[in-house]
Amino acid sequence: MALAATVVKKDKRSGILTAVITLVASGSYATPGDAVNLPAVVGYTNKQPTLVLIGGIAGYSYAYNPATNVVLVRQPAGTGAPQAEIANGAYPAAVIADTIRALAIWIM
Repeated sequence: MALAATVVKKDKRSGILTAVITLVASGSYATPGDAVNLPAVVGYTNKQPTLVLIGGIAGYSYAYNPATNVVLVRQPAGTGAPQAEIANGAYPAAVIADTIRALAIWIM
């Protein structure tokens, strides 16, 4: 498995849909990013989100690519190649244990 996504909260008002999503890493990472179709997870499949912010507490950086529906994971500062994408293979223990949340916003 890769990244599992679960909607924590979803709200729609005044032409704006927002969703808070929890991401949980397990298994292996595959470059260039692990498939996570956020529109399908949220149930709004006819449009990509206008903005997606993803963060964790373990120091890794996360970014959503709407063109390919993948989440990229980058190494933290203080590593040999900070901000380089992590390598193919097993997720680092810190990513598996990380609390990863995404905020996705659709402007209708």
